[in-house]
Amino acid sequence: MAQKISLGEGEAAVVYRTDVTPSIEDNVEIVEIPEEYNVKAFNYAGVLKNASNPKLTQEYLDFILTPEGQEIPRGFGYEPIEDQASRGG
Repeated sequence: MAQKISLGEGEAAVVYRTDVTPSIEDNVEIVEIPEEYNVKAFNYAGVLKNASNPKLTQEYLDFILTPEGQEIPRGFGYEPIEDQASRGG
């Protein structure tokens, strides 16, 4: 949807901030939703009990929680990833 707005195929849309990529951000006006009205989306990750390679999957999850791993989603505009398991979540 953000792409369509940047092409002038619509007047407005509500999109994830991460959908407004550097290639289109100069063509759209970003209006931030005030924190008290904003609904945050959450994505979860885990290792399936019957995963074909649970060790490799766990290594990936461990990596994305490192400072280096955190830079990847941050580069796409995402907030830092939290380790809910260590917080009892």
